Amino acid sequence: MRIENGVIDGDLVVTEEFILNGVLTGTAVVGVGGDLELNGVAYHLVVQCGGSASLRGVVRGNVTNEGGILTVLGVVTGALNCISGQTTVAPGAIVHNKF
Repeated sequence: MRIENGVIDGDLVVTEEFILNGVLTGTAVVGVGGDLELNGVAYHLVVQCGGSASLRGVVRGNVTNEGGILTVLGVVTGALNCISGQTTVAPGAIVHNKF
């Protein structure tokens, strides 16, 4: 498991257990075998088939589920696109646009 508390510049591909308590300046892509717990801030989030993500922090752009498992507990300021997979939006979560 990897835990990051600082700033990550650019995009990030997650293929393992990963806890982000900091800031990602790009897009987080959660691939096969990846499990992201986002407690901080990212600019976009994509969950692919075989990946899972728990969004407890803020995504300042769009979140797309392309076949994985996604739980939204925090804030999505852009669109939430549920193409396939399992998406759960918890009570109290803030999603500006859900498609």
